[in-house]
Amino acid sequence: MKKMFIVALAAMLCVFIAMPAAAEVQIHGMIWVDAYMRDINADATTVNTNSYSSAIPSIPGKATLDPTHSYYGGWSSKTYGDVKDTQVTMPYSQNYLNFVYFNKAGNLGANFTICGGSVNDFANWNQMNTGANIWFKPSKALHIRLGKIDQFIGGLYPGVSLANAEYYRMLSDPADSDAFDSYMHAGPNTMQVPASITFGNLHSTSKLGIDFAYTLSKAMTLKVALFDPDVDGTAGNYLNTTGTTAAGKRGVIEDSTLPRVDVAVPMRFGPVYAQPKVSWVRQSLQNMTAGSEDEFDVWLAGVDASVTFGPITLAGEYVYAENIGGSNHTGGLSTQGPRAYLDGTVYKIATEENSLWWVELGWAISPKLVAKASYGVHNMECDNSPSTVLDDVEFERSHIGVSVRYALHPNCFIQPQWLRQDFGEAKLGVGQSLGILKVDMGQVDYYGVSVYLMF
Repeated sequence: MKKMFIVALAAMLCVFIAMPAAAEVQIHGMIWVDAYMRDINADATTVNTNSYSSAIPSIPGKATLDPTHSYYGGWSSKTYGDVKDTQVTMPYSQNYLNFVYFNKAGNLGANFTICGGSVNDFANWNQMNTGANIWFKPSKALHIRLGKIDQFIGGLYPGVSLANAEYYRMLSDPADSDAFDSYMHAGPNTMQVPASITFGNLHSTSKLGIDFAYTLSKAMTLKVALFDPDVDGTAGNYLNTTGTTAAGKRGVIEDSTLPRVDVAVPMRFGPVYAQPKVSWVRQSLQNMTAGSEDEFDVWLAGVDASVTFGPITLAGEYVYAENIGGSNHTGGLSTQGPRAYLDGTVYKIATEENSLWWVELGWAISPKLVAKASYGVHNMECDNSPSTVLDDVEFERSHIGVSVRYALHPNCFIQPQWLRQDFGEAKLGVGQSLGILKVDMGQVDYYGVSVYLMF
C-alpha cells in the first residue's frame, strides 16, 4: 500500500512538472487600493426609499446614499444634509487574478479570471466573482471568443478612476442601485470598471455570448458579437405599471428570443484611432392588455476616437441611443427606461432618448508621469404620453475629473485624483407633485489617491 502511495505521488509530481510544458499557462493580476474623502452635498442625500415602485420614478444619486439601506418601504423622502466622510476601498473589479492558457500553435486558448474586493461604506461587504472565455483562431484573419466576453463596443473610457467602488455600486443607476445587485465586469479580461458610467461614458458590459473579429487589413478590423439579451426584469420597472397587464396576469417583461447584436469597426492610421459602433436588441413583453404595444427596439450608434500629437493625446466618445435603459447595456439609466402610457383603452410605449459623450486630454509629461483631465455629459429624455405635459422625464448629469499618475516602478503606480459627479437637474414625471419643475439632484466630490500594482 505504501509503495502504491509513493508511486501515485511520484506520478502526480511528474504531471505537475510536465504541465507547464504541455499547456502554456500564464498568471497575472492586479491589486488596487483607493483612499479618498467624499463630499456629498445635501441635495444628493435625499433618499427615495421606494426604489422599486413602478408608479413613482426614483431619483438619481439619492437611494444609494441611504444609510439605512431601506429599499422596500412606502414613498418617502429623508434629508440627511451634507455628508463628508473618508473611504478606503479595494474595488472588487480591480483586484483580480487572470489565468491565461494558449497552445503552442497560438490558435487556441482560454481566460479565467477571479476577482474580489472590499468596500466599507454604509455596510461592510466583500464580493468575489469569476469570468471565463474560450478563444480560437480558425485562420490568421479570424478570431472567435465564446463565454463571458469583455467590453466590446466601448473600447475607450475616461482615465479618472477614483472611487471605482462607487461607480460599481451605481452601475444599474444611482436611482435605485443596490450594493449587491450591480454585477458588472469589463476591461481586457481584467474586469476593470471604467470611470463615469452614466455620466457620459457608454459601457456595453461583459456578457455571455460569442464574438467574431475579422482582420480586414493592417489598419482595420470588423467585430461582430451575439450576446445574451437578458435584462433580469430591468425594463419592467416602468412598463409593468398598474393596468398594463391583462386581468389576472403578472409581469410584462419577457427577455428577447433574438440575441443582442453588437458591431464595431476599429481602425488605426498612425496616431489616429476611430471605432464606429452600433448595437441592437428587441425586447418583448407578455400579458399586455389586448391591443397594446408588446415590444420595443433598443439601439445605439456612436464612435470612439483618439489622436496623439507627441506627448499629447485627445480622446473621446459620442453615442446616441434609444431605450438603452430597458436593455442590458451599462451606461444607460437602467431604471429610467421606456415608459408605457395609456392611449384610450390600450398602452403604447414611449421612446427613451439618450445622448452620451465625453472628452479627455492626456499629457505624458515624462516616461513616469501622465496627467489626464476629462469631462462628460449624459442626457436622457422621455416625453411619455404626448397629451400629458406633467409626465415628462428628463435627466442630465455630468462628470469632471483630473488625475496624475506616477510610476513608482514599471508596474506599480500612484494616482492622485479629483472627481465630481454632478447629478444636474431633472424632471421627474408622473408621481411627483413637482409637475414640470426641474429638481436639483446635487453633486458628489471625491478627493484622493489610488495605488495599484500589476503583476
